[in-house]
Order: sequence, then structure tokens, then C-alpha cells
Amino acid sequence: MFTHSLLDAPRRLVEVHVLSPLAVMPEHRKRGIGSALVRHGLKTLAERAVPWSSWRAIRLTSLV
Repeated sequence: MFTHSLLDAPRRLVEVHVLSPLAVMPEHRKRGIGSALVRHGLKTLAERAVPWSSWRAIRLTSLV
């Protein structure tokens, strides 16, 4: 669920984990599934003391 990445901070590169990509099938939306996944992922990172960065929401209207 999280991708290891480097954040270009002012004085150095910082290892972080970025939440991306995350998608919920259209027919399963509006049930709190995506929110639950995000909360669980962030809780897991916090328990492991892993730094993380922001995430981006992308609405997928169809799957290819």
C-alpha cells in the first residue's frame, strides 16, 4: 500500500513512505473502505515509527 520514496528536504534527502496508489472499485465506494485502508496503513506506519509523506486521491471512473 505504501511506496518507499525519497523526499527532497531543504538540507538532505529523507526516506519516507508514500500512500500511492490506492483505489476502490466504483461499485464498492461510499462504504468507508478507502478511508479504512488509509487509517489502517497510517496506524501501521506509526506503530513501526516509519516516516511518511502526503498522499494524493485519484478518482478512477473505469478500470482498463
